[in-house]
Amino acid sequence: MKKILPPFICLTLCLCATCQNPNTLIDKADSTLTGKVLPGEAAGISGPIYVAASHTNELEKIDWQGQSDLLTRFGTYEIKELTGGKYYIAALLDVNRNAKLDSGDYWGGHDANGDGRLDIVTLAGGKTVVQDI
Repeated sequence: MKKILPPFICLTLCLCATCQNPNTLIDKADSTLTGKVLPGEAAGISGPIYVAASHTNELEKIDWQGQSDLLTRFGTYEIKELTGGKYYIAALLDVNRNAKLDSGDYWGGHDANGDGRLDIVTLAGGKTVVQDI
């Protein structure tokens, strides 16, 4: 028992020290989505523009103020501190300024195949993905 206990204690202390090291965390929030929001059919319309990185492509379930960037005009967005994973990128031009999608607002996003539904963007941990919408 005396011979097993010291190596066990050493192993336990080493593992605890490793777990507390932030460089060993798998899901670090160190990734970024960036790109340009293009006006499309909303050219000439004003209002705040929310650009969100969402885990759903259901527009009514997107948290526009969560993992997002707020723009005052069309242009470059940047959403930082994301974990690696799969995201849908959506933009909301909030004409009535109530921070939710409703009648009269404009929306768009990454739709690679042109079917009118948001498509997934895969973000690797520690990386930046540039995607215009």
